[in-house]
Amino acid sequence: MTSTDETVAFRPAREADHEAVMAFCATTWADGDYIPVVWDQWLADAKGALLVAEVAGEPVALGHLAMVNADEGWIEGIRVAEAARG
Repeated sequence: MTSTDETVAFRPAREADHEAVMAFCATTWADGDYIPVVWDQWLADAKGALLVAEVAGEPVALGHLAMVNADEGWIEGIRVAEAARG
């Protein structure tokens, strides 16, 4: 992604996003990332939401909303592909 005028769309994550998300999470930290461990759990989370941001149909960011209770949520696992930052 080289242009800043690209349209960003947010949507629920799907299983088909797995490969693209794992690719940009692979470089989050030198010693790895926990997203591969929690992916399936977060994707199945009926009380929360696993969201991706996409540009031109490709996932470029990820975030999970975990509901603590009916009135409180916790945002975690925010990742942005290096090429989409800035």
